[in-house]
Amino acid sequence: MPINQEISLIESNDAPTKGFYIVVRSLDNIVGIGLPISISIKIEFMNDLLGQSNEVNIENAESNKIDFVTYYNIKEDNVTLKHLDEITAHPLIFTVMYKIRETEKTVKSESMSKQVSTAKQKGATKPESTIDGSKSTKRQSKKSKERSIKDVAVTKTLGLANLDLLPLILGEPMITEVLILKDSENKTGSRMIAWKNLPLLTVEVSSIEKTLDGVDPGNIAFITLESLYNISSNFVTPGLEVLTALPLSLCKDDSQEKLGIVQFKHGSKESLSLLESEENMKCWFSLGHIQNRSALTKYRLNNDYLELKNTLDLKFCDLKDILDSTKERIQWNQLRRCWMDKQAQEEFYNKLVKYRCWPVEFKLESKENTKVKTKNRESGIRNKPSNRFVAFLDLSNLLYPGVCRTRVTSQLFTYVVEDVIQKWGEELFPIQPSPPVTPVLKKFEKPPTKSKSAVKSKADNLKPKNKESGKSKVELNTKQKKSVLEEEVGLQPEVSVPLFDEEGKPVFVIIEVEVMHSLVKKKTKQEVLTSVLSLIPERPEPEPQIVNAEAAQLSYEECIEGLIKVLNEQYENFHSFNDLDDDEDNKRFLMHLHNSGTYVKMSETLLPVIKNYMYNKLGFPPKDADTSVLQAYASEAYIKLVSEMNRIVNLVIAEKEIIETKMSSCTAPNLYYFAIEAIEQGNVEKANEYLLKRIEHAKGLDPHHWLDYAIFHAVQYDFERAEESVYEALTLNTRFKEGLLFYALLAWIKEDFETAELFFHSVTEFYPRYYQAWLCFYIFYNKIENKVGSSIAHLNGIKSSQDLQNSTETKFDSTKDHKFYLLSWCTGFEEDQRPFISTAILLLKLGFPEFAEMCLAKELVLQAKPTIPFLYYLAVSHYKQGRYTDSLCHLEKATHLDWLDIRLWSLQGHNMYKLKNESGMQEKYQFVLDSEETPKDLHLIYLRMGQYQLDQEDFKAAKEIFLNPCEHSPSPLVWLGLGMALYMLEDYDEAEAALEEANTLDPSLSAVWGLLALINLKQCRFKLALKCELEAVRLGLENTPLYQQLLTEKANLESCCGDQYS
Repeated sequence: MPINQEISLIESNDAPTKGFYIVVRSLDNIVGIGLPISISIKIEFMNDLLGQSNEVNIENAESNKIDFVTYYNIKEDNVTLKHLDEITAHPLIFTVMYKIRETEKTVKSESMSKQVSTAKQKGATKPESTIDGSKSTKRQSKKSKERSIKDVAVTKTLGLANLDLLPLILGEPMITEVLILKDSENKTGSRMIAWKNLPLLTVEVSSIEKTLDGVDPGNIAFITLESLYNISSNFVTPGLEVLTALPLSLCKDDSQEKLGIVQFKHGSKESLSLLESEENMKCWFSLGHIQNRSALTKYRLNNDYLELKNTLDLKFCDLKDILDSTKERIQWNQLRRCWMDKQAQEEFYNKLVKYRCWPVEFKLESKENTKVKTKNRESGIRNKPSNRFVAFLDLSNLLYPGVCRTRVTSQLFTYVVEDVIQKWGEELFPIQPSPPVTPVLKKFEKPPTKSKSAVKSKADNLKPKNKESGKSKVELNTKQKKSVLEEEVGLQPEVSVPLFDEEGKPVFVIIEVEVMHSLVKKKTKQEVLTSVLSLIPERPEPEPQIVNAEAAQLSYEECIEGLIKVLNEQYENFHSFNDLDDDEDNKRFLMHLHNSGTYVKMSETLLPVIKNYMYNKLGFPPKDADTSVLQAYASEAYIKLVSEMNRIVNLVIAEKEIIETKMSSCTAPNLYYFAIEAIEQGNVEKANEYLLKRIEHAKGLDPHHWLDYAIFHAVQYDFERAEESVYEALTLNTRFKEGLLFYALLAWIKEDFETAELFFHSVTEFYPRYYQAWLCFYIFYNKIENKVGSSIAHLNGIKSSQDLQNSTETKFDSTKDHKFYLLSWCTGFEEDQRPFISTAILLLKLGFPEFAEMCLAKELVLQAKPTIPFLYYLAVSHYKQGRYTDSLCHLEKATHLDWLDIRLWSLQGHNMYKLKNESGMQEKYQFVLDSEETPKDLHLIYLRMGQYQLDQEDFKAAKEIFLNPCEHSPSPLVWLGLGMALYMLEDYDEAEAALEEANTLDPSLSAVWGLLALINLKQCRFKLALKCELEAVRLGLENTPLYQQLLTEKANLESCCGDQYS
């Protein structure tokens, strides 16, 4: 019968308007019970009986239709949060009972066994004889005879099963499931029943129409209390309660309480390790009292040690030994799920952001023999025996983007109100109402003098009314003095101390907390580009500049003249180190050209010139020409080229000038970007090379380039070269405002105060509304204790800043502002509203973090308390000074104010990188990459994360990471990293394309040439491989792991292919 027809059979007055229909379809696979039998099915939810079927006769062991219908009724008009939480937390319980007809022997044996067991329990011996004992014995025997004549119907439990209702809340219209009925007894050994012989119950549960309409989509928290380890003998399971808070909002609107309470009971002492345990499933929280398989959920316990967050002072191996040992522990493995609406989820998130932990209380029965004695190991103070403990779970992992689950260890501490307040806030512990905090140490004060009558009346009122009233006045005074002395000296305050067992091992608990949807959303991953060629920007082919025969002739002559000069210089260099005969001279010189890379450069330079010469000067043969015509054309072209070359050689006088490699695709901004990248990676020589090349591109006529070069030297504490560079900038533009300010700061740091004051005057005279210069001038005067000058500079600086904010103009001067590139830190904290913050930023850009710290100190005086911009830029200044630990401390404070600000996480990762803490770096960087809101420039994070994945040999992840910067902010290092990842993935074609792009941006990277040599070897292009190897060696690849790998590959090829590679 369809379910709709069955539901229509329910009487109209009993039919629910909201709730769930429950239909039991059939009972199958009845094995091991004599048939026929009569059964009945009972359905319960949260200890409430939803319905019980009539007795059904079962005659077939394979399949029997039941078709029993009942419902779960929601009486309220709307589904409340309480209903959602109940349905989420508790399952339906199905109990199948059956009746059998017992024979006389069965009745006698059972009655006898009951009598014997009752006698054993009561400790009864042979009963004493009574006057009417014989009569009562006769009546009992007669009654038992009457029962033995008739068959007796005995009710037994066939099995129990539970059904999870969560799919209905998640949107499923119906649940159809075949439940395995487990025996209510824990049978072992030969009494155990195989899974295939257990009865099967087919049930269907469907939602009544519009029951869940209007329910806001929420989240679900899964809290699993697993086990308590290293327990002492005082921990007894019958009286042990575990309480924790739930992120659940079930209170009234006028209540301020935001969290619910859950209480775990029914823990059992176990000695088997998790691997040896038969059951590896979690138990329903509400079915903890049922110690068999019918209480289990479908969720498995997590036994992965690597995913366990170890917050104990134990090594991983020691923790693993404890978990694998057979030492007795208290085990629950109970799962409590709770429904969280948006308000409850926000409250849960705010609690974790504020405190980073979640409290769990362990409470023993309040008996003297169950109290645990504790002692503070550091101070030696012995606390009173306690039966109340607390553990604080570190759930900070749930605050990371996309993280939905964390499994943590936490040590137990004695419950002390003051410590709970410190870790859990002013609300104390939400689980237990805390008593008012009173000071443990009382200050003794001398009582005020009173009149004799007052003292006498008070003494009369204090007369004892008990047995102690007979004591003398001297004894009472002695007692009072003793109590006053105790108050004066003071008892030692109770301190929350960690709990250890008899062997000195920490007592700890393992709890798993999971949410269905992460508290912090993870950025959706973009589709990974499959082709590296699509990342390489299209570069238009250069238009041929030669448009006629005369221009082709002139270009050919200039090229030959340049090559003659190169050969002349190389020959002079060669002869300065070699003194050989003429016969050996030519051979060695040719080898020298190959080894130095000059031969390759000459070939690449000459090839396009010859193509243009032949096309415009000599012309090409027709396409349909036969072989003889082509041979004649080739011979004629060769003769003309060689004869023309000889003519030019005879006319040219050799001069010393070498052809330099031209980075035609690299503009000045690109070179500056590469230089900043090299500085952050610690390659100072490469940064110097990029900055010099940038100055040469502009022919030394751009003052901004010279200022950047001066900042570079100032950061390296090379103040002499910094002064020379900024002098060049001021020579080109005497009113270069950043240059004037830099020169003043440079003179200040060199303690040339007169020069510093002169340049401060100059920059403020030229630019009177340059408020950053005025505030720097103010700090300078403050430092040299010129109070009049400092007050004037301060007033001018604040006034200029206010004028700038109130003005509609964007700039007060027509000069071009200097552009800075920032990779490790950024701006954007509304610093325009804070003059000292803005000035500190400028000082950081100019390379003076010490002076920036002085500005931030002034800002702190104005703000009265640290703000996020203050903490961030203070961390930047310490990062620039190499004080990475101090920088991390400031960033940790800032994350307490704003957990999701990824600029804080990014700088934390950079500090971890400098401290060589790879795991910490990876954690911080991954948080940034997974966040939905990411800064514009993540180039440095992608570069370092890609290198980290290469070191971890996760080449696929490295490829995915390097693809992003190659598309948005390409540099030689990211293309090199991508080429390395592709090479290790054996994608040689795309690896070669990536390395060629890196070579285009910077042809002086030895690792690029080494990888190209390896790729050419893999593809059996031996001549190209040899050229790449020679260039790599010339650039300094020797004594590196990559070069050793190249030599190994060469040796393998020579053993297989002979001496082709030579």
